[in-house]
Amino acid sequence: MECKECYGLLVAYVKGELPEPDAKLVEQHIAGCESCQWNEQAARRMLEEMREAEGGPIKSFARTIIERAIQERASDIHIEPDAEPKPPTDNLGDPFLDAEANTSVRIRFRIDGVLHDIFRLPRYVCSPLATHFMVLSEMNPFERRIPQSGRIHIRHAKRDYDLRAQTVPTTRGMRVVLRIFDKSFVLLDLGQLGLSETNLARVQEASVRPYGLFLIAGPAGGGRTTFAYSMLSALTRPAISILTIEDPVEVQLPGVSQTHVNRKAGMDYAEALKAMMRQDPDIILCADVPDTTVANLLGHIAVTGHLVLAPVIGNDAADGLKRFLDLTTEPLTTGKALIGVAGMRLVRKVCGDCAQDADPSAADVEFLRRAGIEEAPAKLKRNVGCGTCRQTGYRGRIGIHEVLLIDEELREKIRQSRVEETDIRAAISPSMLRDAGEKVIAGITTAEEAERVASAASIG
Repeated sequence: MECKECYGLLVAYVKGELPEPDAKLVEQHIAGCESCQWNEQAARRMLEEMREAEGGPIKSFARTIIERAIQERASDIHIEPDAEPKPPTDNLGDPFLDAEANTSVRIRFRIDGVLHDIFRLPRYVCSPLATHFMVLSEMNPFERRIPQSGRIHIRHAKRDYDLRAQTVPTTRGMRVVLRIFDKSFVLLDLGQLGLSETNLARVQEASVRPYGLFLIAGPAGGGRTTFAYSMLSALTRPAISILTIEDPVEVQLPGVSQTHVNRKAGMDYAEALKAMMRQDPDIILCADVPDTTVANLLGHIAVTGHLVLAPVIGNDAADGLKRFLDLTTEPLTTGKALIGVAGMRLVRKVCGDCAQDADPSAADVEFLRRAGIEEAPAKLKRNVGCGTCRQTGYRGRIGIHEVLLIDEELREKIRQSRVEETDIRAAISPSMLRDAGEKVIAGITTAEEAERVASAASIG
């Protein structure tokens, strides 16, 4: 028996599920193989850990973590093995320092786009807690060498939630991240996304085109999917056939046929798009543009009489469009297909319970000047902090946007493959930075928050 074959049988062996002849072969191999002896011991420890994880304290605490994350409106839960325990800093036995010295698991929640420390746990909790989440999400808890993905369904306060679980092995143990999706998510109207009148009009103009390709650019977690779903919701009606290909489907949309990518079965984005073209669609949403094949295919679909929406990763509209153009190898088709691009990011809104009016600071005035607003108002909103917002001064998020509709001059440069990011940026007005400045003036967010998210440095 080879080590690889033995490794594949170890889990069943330690569980006592192997037939006797196979069990004897495994025993004979282990007796002469030090590496497999170690693997057997690790498998037995993991089996014991799984039993422990399904017991009271770990199971209960895992549920507490999830429920608190939902209550705190978190989008993600991070379970991170931290540094090894530190020795006390002095001989006085400071209780706080001693507690810190003996904790090595950090639980953090991402709330309104920012991570917050929530719990610090003893190191012995780390592996059983990771094991519990791996079992819940139907991963293989015995496999600790490679990243894994899974899903957990939970019902809390009469609402259903999906948790997308991701694990990755680190030098200190398994790191687990859970992304939370509210299945009772209320789809927003385009007018509720924070679009200015100008940008909303441009998006609506692009939406009524009979064919073409419209890109939706933003960073991961920047609101691209919500924006795309809101566009589809506005377009859905009985006379229109709408199809999507996503990885995975995040929200079920009424009146829309949605499909998951299934790479194991051979259905990636390209194969799904080819199949959809035989389904008589009017509108297609392709939730990612991973490669040149898909980028070129989207152009061909758009010029053959279909409206195509495609979220792309990018810091802003110019960056997203340039990344897409760098993927394509058919500039004539791409130039003909493109309608425009919307760029977006999310800024935190000031908490309505504690925000106060304050005189603009020098930094506020400087930010507004760079945003193209020369005259600062007499008062701006200042975040303070209260129990409602966890003392952050912010609660909830809203989009800042820029929308470019492709004109003939830019289209010709695309066709000739001589468009630069500076050309795209020069054609965008008002910019995302300007939109952020307008939201500061309106008291929706603060200049400090807008600077963090939408400064010229962060969006190029």
